[in-house]
Amino acid sequence: MNTNFKTNFIGSSVTDEMEETELIGEKIGHLLKPGQVVALMGELGAGKTCITRGIARGVGVSSNEKVNSPTFVIMQRYSGKMTVYHADVYRMETSEDLFNLDLFEMAEEGILIIEWADKFIDDMPEKTIFVELKYLSESKREIAVFSNSKNIQSLKF
Repeated sequence: MNTNFKTNFIGSSVTDEMEETELIGEKIGHLLKPGQVVALMGELGAGKTCITRGIARGVGVSSNEKVNSPTFVIMQRYSGKMTVYHADVYRMETSEDLFNLDLFEMAEEGILIIEWADKFIDDMPEKTIFVELKYLSESKREIAVFSNSKNIQSLKF
């Protein structure tokens, strides 16, 4: 896990199945406030979209709504207690590409979840919640959370 963030280490956990990864996401979602950014980092297949499903449920997005990776559309929008903007920046080349989409401005009333955020880690807002996912095996993932946001400090794994 990366310990180079300029944020506090909140905690980490190893999950044994997809449902556990979603549950950690749901716990994160319950703590989020409007305008917050969740930066997801990890290799292909590490569970970024899986944890996003949990975060979306945690902010009240219906379990009937399908939460998919927005790789080809760049951004998906989901409605819950807050609007969830789910972006995938894998195909973006520069910080300028990121800022031209106005993602941070769009999310001021809701929350923004960014997959592949490690490409633009220095461009993330100060109060970003960083979630690093590591593929351990077919079913196991290691999840670590870093943030300076006070509301996320109470996260229990």
